[in-house]
Amino acid sequence: MAAVVVIAAALGLGWSSARVVDADARPDLTAALDTLPVDVRTVGFTDWASIRTGVGVDEATPRDLATRSVIAEQADVLDDVLGWSLSDVDWEVYAQTNQADHATVRLSRSVSFADVRTKLRSSGYTQDGRLWTVPEDELVGKGLTDLEAVVALVPRKRLVVLTSAPAPAHKVLKVIDGDTGSLAGVRAARDTAQALAGHDTVLLQSGRDGCKDSAVANDPDAEQQARTAVQRAGSLRPYVFSGRALRDEGGSGFGAQRVVFVMTFGSPATASDQASVREELASGPFIGRQGRISETLRDADVRVEDSTVRMAFDHDPDTDVFMTGVGPVLFASC
Repeated sequence: MAAVVVIAAALGLGWSSARVVDADARPDLTAALDTLPVDVRTVGFTDWASIRTGVGVDEATPRDLATRSVIAEQADVLDDVLGWSLSDVDWEVYAQTNQADHATVRLSRSVSFADVRTKLRSSGYTQDGRLWTVPEDELVGKGLTDLEAVVALVPRKRLVVLTSAPAPAHKVLKVIDGDTGSLAGVRAARDTAQALAGHDTVLLQSGRDGCKDSAVANDPDAEQQARTAVQRAGSLRPYVFSGRALRDEGGSGFGAQRVVFVMTFGSPATASDQASVREELASGPFIGRQGRISETLRDADVRVEDSTVRMAFDHDPDTDVFMTGVGPVLFASC
């Protein structure tokens, strides 16, 4: 009888602990995608834990590591208003949809959600279930943006959702609760993200957005150069999803960073064909930019897995930047 009681108590304790903080052994990028609705078009992911242990938060912006972050510019007010700081964030994911943008952060285990609630209350937020809202006219005075008008807490998963209105917050919470599908369940997005996992900062885009943002345009001479290069290398085919990522090893020169471009196509045959075409376009003049590709990207490593093409380069952080996601990159275009 005593043994049964002890076992039952242990099981009960384990169940209770699991309700407080769910363990998640998946890559952080996969876990982040599992918080996003399926209609998300653009994803920005920042691995703050990796950046802190690597080059440090102060170096994140000058080394293009905070470009996909929406909270980095508010680092000075986060702790005073929301109850946590960049030093408390494991990762951050920002999502753009056709309706409303939102961000989700996962806080480290050292953060007390009871303290977070206390801070929100003292900052003028009012609670309605899992949502906390602050009057719009108080946002600017607190150094916040519309994205922090509504805050949703999910202590069991150590998540904080930030958005501009209750409706998108409820939509994200349904995804987090498993009541509706997530972007991680979209195969093309999942396969693209899998090839980008393990990097400090990631940009993931639907095919249309990726093609548009990396296109060579608005310069007749560059457009003619691009057409000539494509005729020589082979036709560019559109992809379903694309992404790029950056990992920082510290220091300077071409050993300091690794930049990866990933494209997931409609079939393995198309991916194999496009890998050859895009590898050919990854050398020579950097069409639409200054100089040659080798002045900023070197030692291309091109791989194909099923329908996904992965192109990795050594990158010098003192040259071009790529994590804005905007600007001509012919081998990543369509």
